[in-house]
Amino acid sequence: ITENYIGGLNLSHQTAHNWLNHLEAGVTQNNNRQIPVLAGYHPLQRTYNSEKNKITTIRYSNVLKFQHGNDIGVSITTGAEFKKSSTATAVTRGTAAGTVQSKNPDNNNYGAFIQVNPSFRNLFLTLGLRYEKNEIFKEAWNPRLGLTTNFAWSSVIIKPRISWGRGITSPLHEYRFGKPANPITVVLENPNIRPQTQQGFDYGLEIYDKTNRYRFEAIYYDNTLKNMFAQEDAGFSQTDPGIRAFIWNNVSSISNRGWEFSG
Repeated sequence: ITENYIGGLNLSHQTAHNWLNHLEAGVTQNNNRQIPVLAGYHPLQRTYNSEKNKITTIRYSNVLKFQHGNDIGVSITTGAEFKKSSTATAVTRGTAAGTVQSKNPDNNNYGAFIQVNPSFRNLFLTLGLRYEKNEIFKEAWNPRLGLTTNFAWSSVIIKPRISWGRGITSPLHEYRFGKPANPITVVLENPNIRPQTQQGFDYGLEIYDKTNRYRFEAIYYDNTLKNMFAQEDAGFSQTDPGIRAFIWNNVSSISNRGWEFSG
């Protein structure tokens, strides 16, 4: 059985004609549990698992816009974000009364970001930087760059663009600190686990007519995913030879390239 609960609050305030503030807060909870099914008097599985994941997020941002005549402008977005994640699991034995429960300590992630969008006539630039701090991994800085323009040719508007960026996915608490043993398995800690990173380029070209009767867009993307997470078999536990041990590692990289077309 899967249950999903989502709640949120979004507030905006126009402090000045060129200054807008946003405050967002939300809670997401996902529950997954297995229901015992009997085959006669015996359960179909040795164990039944349940897991509860909860994420609380608070995010503040503000946007300042400046314009000088019709040719020069700049937009500056800054903000901060706090994210709290928690995971609880339970393993119930199907052949005996008993449940093993475990709860990971709450994981707190702190982030701050800035994005500057200067423009000159029909040329638009994006300069972004995000800072991440988490108890599971070292501090991380993630930049983002982009450039776009548009111009008229005959009866159509042509809009080319290019962008590059880098981001991370934090390892879960279990990946770093392991998971206590249940009757059949244990997850070992890995102090060397690193965040999963993704970076790459995309190039786009959009063409549409001035009356919006038709539109065509082509995008070429080239992304690389590094330090992917994977759970590996670590043999039997050294403290309990009857329990199978597993460990989470950064195992490989994947390159993803291709085209997208729409119209």
